[in-house]
Amino acid sequence: MKKCLMGIAILLFALLFQLCSTGMGIFSLLIGSVGLAVAIGGGISSER
Repeated sequence: MKKCLMGIAILLFALLFQLCSTGMGIFSLLIGSVGLAVAIGGGISSER
């Protein structure tokens, strides 16, 4: 559950970063994809 919440927090940070920055779309996309991977990984590992 903690990994899933951490992934969601990273995704929210990526959204906030995207709103506050200009011209750093690739970096925000990388942060968002890492957060999504952590959220999915946390969801899969908590099912076991």
